[in-house]
Amino acid sequence: MSKQLFAIFAFVLSFIGCSKLDPSEPIPSYIKIDAVSIDATTAQGSNNAKGIIDAWIFVDEELIGVFELPLTIPVLKSGKRTIKIFPGIKRNGMRTNGVIYPFMNHYEITTTLVEGEILTLSPVFTYRDDATLWLEDFEGPSVKFIKSNNSDVDLEITTTAGEVYEGTKSAKGIFNPDDILFEIETDEAAFNNFNLGSTIYLEMDYSTTTLLSIGVYSRKTGELVPIQNPYLRLFPTSETSIEWNKIYIDLTEIIRPQVPTEDLDLFIGVMYNKAQSEILPRAYFDNIKIIYF
Repeated sequence: MSKQLFAIFAFVLSFIGCSKLDPSEPIPSYIKIDAVSIDATTAQGSNNAKGIIDAWIFVDEELIGVFELPLTIPVLKSGKRTIKIFPGIKRNGMRTNGVIYPFMNHYEITTTLVEGEILTLSPVFTYRDDATLWLEDFEGPSVKFIKSNNSDVDLEITTTAGEVYEGTKSAKGIFNPDDILFEIETDEAAFNNFNLGSTIYLEMDYSTTTLLSIGVYSRKTGELVPIQNPYLRLFPTSETSIEWNKIYIDLTEIIRPQVPTEDLDLFIGVMYNKAQSEILPRAYFDNIKIIYF
């Protein structure tokens, strides 16, 4: 062996030997969450947590990260720790717009993290007591939505298996060949009193075969008729079948410019364009909540 090769070989051996003497890498603890749940009262409606997609995880007030559920994550901390988990949603249904849902309390536990071991948690979230919640789950004898003046299609209550999402009833709008517009709106005096500092969200379970429009009607002092303010269009969940989706829509930025108002209401609409499709639109709804501070 040449002196040059021998020197290289000796250097490599010495490096390996030194590495063995270095302190080992820290051993992480692990947090595992298979699912989360919501503990809602009857007045708060559905407790399905389908729309809680992410978990914002803090350990001793330090943000460890935002993780899609279900999850198993390493944490370079051990010993007695306080863990806080906040419910994460996709604001307005946008995958790139993840936020903490402001109307729910976080889950908190003080426990011991052990190096190399997995801590399994099942967070339960509740709605905040200081949030005002308006609910239409279509289970009662009356409905809080009315048919808009220009709508061709009525809002129907369905009890048909396969059309009901939760409970015993859901709502639907089904087009006939000559229909052009399905539109429903609230008629709620309380919505006229939103203040400029309000944070306002719409929660909704829905299925639609075509584009679905969300917005508000507003009429300010001195105006004779409400003005329609479209805000968001939701893509079809399926063009051929009933497939439900959960969405959290931040209405704050569409409502705030309308305040103060003498009349303000939410609308949900579907328009049929015969030139674009021969398939008659169908839309289904359940668990519609408007929540605000």
